[in-house]
Amino acid sequence: MNGNPGATKAASADIVDTAFGAGALTTLTAALTAAGLTETLKGPGPLTVFAPTNEAFGLLLSGAIDNLLQDPFGQLTETLKYHVVPGEVMAADLVNGQALMTVHGSELTVQVTGDQVTLVDAAGNSANVITGDVAASNGVIHIIDAVLLPTASPAAQEIAATPTQAGQDAQHRSDSSASMGTHFAPESVPRQRQTAKTSVRVLVGLTYVAMIAVNALANILPINGRNTGEISDSYENLFAPAGLTFSIWGVIYLLLGTHVLYQLGLFRGAELDDGPRLGGGARVGADEVSPRADLLQRVGVLFSVSSLVNVAWIFSWHYDLILVSTLLLATMLVLLILITRTIMGAELSTLDRLFVRLPFSVYFGWITVATIANVTVWLVSIGWDGFGIAESTWAVIIMSVGVIIGTAVILKDRDVAYGLVLAWAYFGIWIKHTSESGFNGAYPVVIATALLGVAAFIVAGAVATLPRRANH
Repeated sequence: MNGNPGATKAASADIVDTAFGAGALTTLTAALTAAGLTETLKGPGPLTVFAPTNEAFGLLLSGAIDNLLQDPFGQLTETLKYHVVPGEVMAADLVNGQALMTVHGSELTVQVTGDQVTLVDAAGNSANVITGDVAASNGVIHIIDAVLLPTASPAAQEIAATPTQAGQDAQHRSDSSASMGTHFAPESVPRQRQTAKTSVRVLVGLTYVAMIAVNALANILPINGRNTGEISDSYENLFAPAGLTFSIWGVIYLLLGTHVLYQLGLFRGAELDDGPRLGGGARVGADEVSPRADLLQRVGVLFSVSSLVNVAWIFSWHYDLILVSTLLLATMLVLLILITRTIMGAELSTLDRLFVRLPFSVYFGWITVATIANVTVWLVSIGWDGFGIAESTWAVIIMSVGVIIGTAVILKDRDVAYGLVLAWAYFGIWIKHTSESGFNGAYPVVIATALLGVAAFIVAGAVATLPRRANH
């Protein structure tokens, strides 16, 4: 049995996220999702999970996974619960002959020979612990090489394979895969669904490249003889930040680039290409995809549309179609709100938070500010007199509205990245108003509002990092 050298360190990821991050446990995580057990395993615990590898599920008899999936909240759930033990049981705590009571209600028997730990299930089958003490924030995972079966499960007699049967079945699946030139998939899996997911990934990649190319050409050529910043400077207003603030676009496009790579399969297992698969290739549900694959697909479609809108915005901006550019930016904002709502309503792994939530939190934050700025530019372009109210007063009103909206989003979504982007934008406004090349301190009330905005966003972000208070 291999130990986990990081087991003694505090783990930040819970059992589910830790399993999602382990490439050898994708079949298990797909099964947990199908059975609706992920929220349970994300609870405070502590829990001990004996986690079968993908290969362990592959040893089950052909058709066994399909049988379990026909009753995801019955047979499948009971089988998975048989792999969970209350409390945190480390490998060193296991002794020969020990009986472990599982969440299922049946016992597992521990056999220890030297440094090898083996579990014997109620049906008499055994599973070796091949990696022990994988730490999680709410318990521990021990990775095993076979699926454990409770005698009480009607599936036990149907899905247990003898070593000879398992080898023949595994060889059959291998031969099928080779002959098809692809990962074995049952005929019941519609190819249209698979093609649709592939088409979304291709669309995400192409529209992202188009967006990057047009934004680059806008300043290299430049489009219509002026770069993007020069057009902004031609409509002077008190809400515009200093030029260096726009360097955040580089960060945004870099983060969005990592998301595109994540969509294409980098940083994650290939099992998401057509949804996580169980055992011999059966997907979670006969005609369904995994929740994460579904999340990526929905986000991908919205992101692709937003990239095309971004391209259209560049052309409208460079050709001084300010009203059109304002409407397009407002459209981008709506799309990013939809993307954010989709992400916030999903169950995210650690990788999802890094490559899905973070890029769009930053993008959403900047487009929030950019939309307000574009509306301000449009008002300047039509010569709006502000109903006789001083320009600095309007600037304070607009900035205050931005602070209220931004703070509300930060606290509601507990989105620190979004808040930091807003703080950066308001810091840029402060620089513009205090620098000699800017307004050189001509509007003290705007300077004070900008600083208060930065402080409000930072405080809201700090509050968002505090743990939620438990309901009593």
